[in-house]
Amino acid sequence: MKKSHGVTILGQRLQIRSDDGSEHVQAVCDYVNEKMGELRGGANLPTQNLALLLALNIADELFKERARYDGLKEKIRSKSESLLSMLERKGFGG
Repeated sequence: MKKSHGVTILGQRLQIRSDDGSEHVQAVCDYVNEKMGELRGGANLPTQNLALLLALNIADELFKERARYDGLKEKIRSKSESLLSMLERKGFGG
């Protein structure tokens, strides 16, 4: 069941609804605020531009993590098949 959470992003107070707990929601907001601060640096970018750049950066992080995850899954699959084959050759397989 979705709960309402009061959060602050870039000094702007927002009410959001989420199935996740308060700690998770706050951690996500802290991450967004941290990344916004890094992007902003000393530049005086309009908030909309900053938000768009942040969306692109976070999407890039997501795509890279998905690729890494897929690579790890493939490595585990390959290793599992190799181990299973070895066990079967030694008479431990079904």
